Amino acid sequence: MRTGQRRPAERTFLAYGGDWGDNPNDGAFVADGIVTADRGHTGKAAEIKRVYQAVNAARTSGASDPGAVTLTNEYLFTDLREFDARWELVADGEVVRQGRLTREQLDVPPLSGKDITLPVRLPGNPAPGTEYFLHLSFTTRESTPWAKAGHEVARQQLPLGAGGPAVTPVPSRAFRPCATRTATRTSASPGRASPSPSTSAPAPSPPTRRRAPA
Repeated sequence: MRTGQRRPAERTFLAYGGDWGDNPNDGAFVADGIVTADRGHTGKAAEIKRVYQAVNAARTSGASDPGAVTLTNEYLFTDLREFDARWELVADGEVVRQGRLTREQLDVPPLSGKDITLPVRLPGNPAPGTEYFLHLSFTTRESTPWAKAGHEVARQQLPLGAGGPAVTPVPSRAFRPCATRTATRTSASPGRASPSPSTSAPAPSPPTRRRAPA
């Protein structure tokens, strides 16, 4: 079976899968890489960058302080002091506090970890249902052959439990529950007999058939 497609009106376009009249071909099976043919980014590229990053952060095990974080350096020859790092306290997507990691906090040799404490303070009376996250970003301090200064090499998002009250569900004003009718039987008064089924309204008689005149 031959497949074909009319070429677009643009002079330049990404061609694949039979655009040169080649049959058989893989059709649209191609063009599904991490980046597009013109080096455009995709969601897969952002995800793989997070998976491959060599700097990681996690909540310190057993610590109650919201700013207690454990940094892990998976680089083979690079100390984390060669990077800049910032932290942000985010509430429902809005940055409410932020700061920088000190050079001492970033003094983490290759293939090692370190426990640090950031000056993160959660509100004493958070609004119901508010979600808090601690964001950490690590960027290059100086320009390199592969990236300019300020290029982000790692990023981490850590959930924080603020202990706020739960959200109380409120029904929508547009919602109107359907009213249901409940049949109730009225008990007979003393000394009066209950109505028998024969006293109920008679059922309609079936229609009579009439013969049409000849």
